[in-house]
Amino acid sequence: MSADTGARTQFFGIAEHREIESMARAGMPVLKAIRSATQLPAEVLGLPDRGTLEPGKRADLLVLDKNPLDDIAHTREISAVYFAGHAVDRQRLRARWAVEADD
Repeated sequence: MSADTGARTQFFGIAEHREIESMARAGMPVLKAIRSATQLPAEVLGLPDRGTLEPGKRADLLVLDKNPLDDIAHTREISAVYFAGHAVDRQRLRARWAVEADD
């Protein structure tokens, strides 16, 4: 999984959603597409503490409003984000980005 996200051609985050959706719509089983964006990159990069939800592993995860196994586009329905086990204050980030965009 690699959208080769670059500032000039793609937006961080959305490109990855589009790529995983494309894999599923091309016939890859949804769970396999999800693993290609999580578990497999962690293995390839030699990051044994990431990639799956297991006790003792780093908790970088998205909490979704809807089940992506029902429709892979549900990965865009994000309720919460956790980075290293800590909730990301998405509202604060949005407010900061809005101010920076105005500058």
